[in-house]
Amino acid sequence: MTTSTAVSIILAAFLLYRVLMRTRFRGILTRYIRKIRQSKITELKRKREFAQISALYRKRALRASRPYLKKNLLGLAALWDHDTQTAVGLLEQSAAGIVGTQNQRTVNNNLAIAYLQAGRYQDALELLNEQRRNGYVLIVPYVFALLTNRKRDEAKEFYAVHSLSDPMEAEGIRVLLSFDPTDPTTLDNVRELLDNQVFWLYEGVVRQLIQNWDLESFFARNERYEILLAQGKKLLAYLDTEPRLFSSPQLRWFRTIVSKIVPEIGTYRGCASLFGIIFGIERFVLELPMEPEWVAEAQSFWARLIYTFSRTVDLSANDLPIERARLRSLLPSDAVAVLGERHPRCELYVSKLTGVAIRVEQIYDARGIHSYVDLLAKPHAEALQEVLQPLARLLGPSPGTEMVLEPFIFNLVCYPERVAPSDVQEMLMQLPTHESRVLSDLGLNAEQVRELHSAIQ
Repeated sequence: MTTSTAVSIILAAFLLYRVLMRTRFRGILTRYIRKIRQSKITELKRKREFAQISALYRKRALRASRPYLKKNLLGLAALWDHDTQTAVGLLEQSAAGIVGTQNQRTVNNNLAIAYLQAGRYQDALELLNEQRRNGYVLIVPYVFALLTNRKRDEAKEFYAVHSLSDPMEAEGIRVLLSFDPTDPTTLDNVRELLDNQVFWLYEGVVRQLIQNWDLESFFARNERYEILLAQGKKLLAYLDTEPRLFSSPQLRWFRTIVSKIVPEIGTYRGCASLFGIIFGIERFVLELPMEPEWVAEAQSFWARLIYTFSRTVDLSANDLPIERARLRSLLPSDAVAVLGERHPRCELYVSKLTGVAIRVEQIYDARGIHSYVDLLAKPHAEALQEVLQPLARLLGPSPGTEMVLEPFIFNLVCYPERVAPSDVQEMLMQLPTHESRVLSDLGLNAEQVRELHSAIQ
């Protein structure tokens, strides 16, 4: 072949390429290239070489000419590395700078996977529902999004009319959708998915489903109350022999609560204060000064208790005065009522020994009147206590002020985000001159509300 012939062939090939790219064949060629690239990813997935997948996406990102595409590829690399926060940031930036409908769908599907990895299950489902309405949604992430949002029946209905080409993923989805809370072997099958790494991108999601379904399976057992009672007694026996119990106010308080809960297991019929304490103390349990195996035991007991009470408590059958009386027996020994129990609908109890603040509120909604109890984070509690103390001085002893003070205090305790700093001055103007001057002298001001807003963010 002469040099001129070779040049002619190259020129002809180049011209043919230009023609193809400018005609309807461009889409065919693009899809073909994408298919070849995806086959490499599929092969690496089959070999469980996930680090190589990340490296491949990073390599492709180096050649990406458009910023949104570069961020999308780097986001995918982070996803396969389980670097979730980096992936979310990159993919959100990619979605914001997207060009083209098809590209938008691709990036949004990837972003939904990142939200699943990050535990933002509702965000993932909303995004994927939008994708489905627009005519294109990835099967695996959508099934996971439905399952994590407790929509198992919808997931089954969706998958019944869709299919996966990857046989291992298809089997994995079948295992997930076969879960039955009354059949322990189905949960064991789900646990095996973690070992074979079929859903590497969704490993954290599978762990969360296992945790949720383990509680569901426990509740389905006829002997659940007997199991809880035995577990509670076992935990109490350990706490009674633990030397650190006597030097740890937090552990002493935990033991007090458990000792009051255990006798009522199986007969509990709806004291919201007890449920609120159990629900609010979950994070506190993680920090107890116990041996690791006993922390795990306490976590298991507490998680089962929360799930059981959430399925059985009747929140509408409560009365705040009765709740307060019951709540006092569950509080740390040094807990002080910041409002002196003079407000008819709310209270804040603070314990310096345990570092715990407990909020109580009475709520009116479609279910009727019921009480809600929770534990506040320390910065939130301290800022709230600072602004409540001056107000508590006038609550009750000053007749005629309740119409102004009580709604303002209730919003501060229960819905602080609704209280603007300017509302302080407005409230002071509505009070009689003497009471307004007293509050000003005690230091109540708009800055305290700003600090409260900062503390709860």
